[in-house]
Amino acid sequence: MSSEIIDTNVLIMATAGSLGGKAPAAMAARGETVGCDDLSLQTRLWDWLKAFRHDPERKLVLDFPRLTIKQEYANKLGKDEFGMRVVLEKISRGEYERVDLTYSPNGSELVAELPDELQAVVHDLGDRKLVAAAMESGAAIHNATDTDWYDWQAPLEDVGVFVVHLIEDWSRPLWESKKAKRVSP
Repeated sequence: MSSEIIDTNVLIMATAGSLGGKAPAAMAARGETVGCDDLSLQTRLWDWLKAFRHDPERKLVLDFPRLTIKQEYANKLGKDEFGMRVVLEKISRGEYERVDLTYSPNGSELVAELPDELQAVVHDLGDRKLVAAAMESGAAIHNATDTDWYDWQAPLEDVGVFVVHLIEDWSRPLWESKKAKRVSP
């Protein structure tokens, strides 16, 4: 049995793959894009998520009782869209692992608390819940298109948090390009 934390971008890309490259309806209605329009990569993630969906030994990590991870998924995906259906099916079959996180309010948002050494590192407040869930469960975070995870890799690994880049052949070169632009004069 294994537990896995899935960054929302994986569900979005897999859903786009299931729709032949179209953005999920909830995102399209807001004018948001998928992040990577390569249909072959979207299809690769769709296949990965289908395998996750059908394997009862692979558990989805969710924070209870607040469910901020599930809420983030629901903000990007409609309940009838592929990625969200997978989440809801895992929950309905009891194929999830519960973690109890500590939160601080940030306006109307709840932000998961991290150790002091990670507060400044993980600047994306939405990703803090994934890091906290990984620290609590020992599960890896699965990512597709978010390049921030590469910037945070060393400090995260120092505390036992590991990120699996599902389309590293696409995301690593993008991160390296962004990194080179930041250091160029």
